[in-house]
Amino acid sequence: MTLLRVEVSSGTIMFSSALTVTDCILMSTQLIGSTASSLLSISGGTLTGSAMSLSGGSVVIEGSSVLVNSPVSITGTTLSVSQCELQSDGASVPLTIESGGSATVTGTVFHSSVGNVTAMSVSDGGSFVVGESQLIGGDGISDPFPCDGTP
Repeated sequence: MTLLRVEVSSGTIMFSSALTVTDCILMSTQLIGSTASSLLSISGGTLTGSAMSLSGGSVVIEGSSVLVNSPVSITGTTLSVSQCELQSDGASVPLTIESGGSATVTGTVFHSSVGNVTAMSVSDGGSFVVGESQLIGGDGISDPFPCDGTP
């Protein structure tokens, strides 16, 4: 299924094969992939107050996508995030990697609107690789991510 330049204001989208979301606005929408063949691709657009949960398959989030208070949770899934912005008000962790999950994040901004928040959580058996990204706190100060070791 492909969603192209649509706006969804609430609800749940469940998929067991491929879902492509391009230049869409999703608000208060749940994206749930439930099988090992679930494939989710998000390119461009904004997700606000939405959530993604996958237990198998793979996810690609790219192309200047902005996730505002829209946590991503993966189990046994491969996730690639590139050239995006993950914003959080601290009410949820933007990225959660459970056992068997593997995430690679590059060129992405983790932005907090309320001071320092947890940018991601990785459980035992999960893996996370990050490069060339930024952490921006509620005070607007930007730090490289991965951290370069300077105070």
